[in-house]
Amino acid sequence: MKQKLIYTILCALLLCSANVYAQQTNYKTDYVRAKEYFRRGYNAYENLLYGIAIENYQKAISMYPNYAEAYNNMGNAYDEQGNYSQAIAAYQKAISIDPDNAMAYNNMGNAYYNQGKYSQAIAACEKAISIKPDYAMAYNNMGAAYERQGKRSQAIAAYEKAISIDPDHAMAYHNMGVAYERQGKRSQAIAAYQKAARLGYSDSQEWLRDNGYSW
Repeated sequence: MKQKLIYTILCALLLCSANVYAQQTNYKTDYVRAKEYFRRGYNAYENLLYGIAIENYQKAISMYPNYAEAYNNMGNAYDEQGNYSQAIAAYQKAISIDPDNAMAYNNMGNAYYNQGKYSQAIAACEKAISIKPDYAMAYNNMGAAYERQGKRSQAIAAYEKAISIDPDHAMAYHNMGVAYERQGKRSQAIAAYQKAARLGYSDSQEWLRDNGYSW
C-alpha cells in the first residue's frame, strides 16, 4: 500500500512536470509568434499603415498579454490616427505592465498634448523624466506644453534642459526660438532658429529664409 502511494505521487509529479514543460513550451512559442506580429506592426507603422499596425500589435498582445512594447507602439499608431483616447489607454496598459516605462509616459504626454490637456501632458513628461532623468525629448515635450499654457519662461527652461542633454536637439532649439519670438526677444529667437537650421530643421530654415536671415 505504501509503495503504491509513492508510485501515485511520482506519477502525479511526472504529470505535473510534463504539464509545466508543455506550458513553458507553448509560452515560448507564443512569444516567438508575438514578436513576429510585433515586427509586422512596426513595419506597417513605418510605412504609415496605422490600421494594419494596430491589427498586428493586437495579435501580438493576444499571444503575449504582457507585451508592454506592443501596447506602447499600438498607442503610437492610435495617436497618428488622431484616436488620442485609445492611444492613452494603450500607454496606460503598457505602464501597468512596466511601471518604469519612461517612453510610454512620454508618449502619453504627447497624446494629452494633442488633446489640449496640457497639465496632464506636463505631469506625464515629469513622470518620464523622474524615471529617465536624461530624457531630452520628454523635456522638449514638456516645454511645448508649458508654451501652450503661456508659461514661456518655464518652456524655455525645459528646452534648455533638453539641449543640455542633447546639444543636437534641433526641435528643442526651434521650439525655444518660437518661445523667444512670442516673448518679443527677437535676437534670441533668431539665434535659436539659426542653431536649429544648422542642424537641418526645415521649419527654422523656412522662417529664417522668409525673414531674410542666413544660417
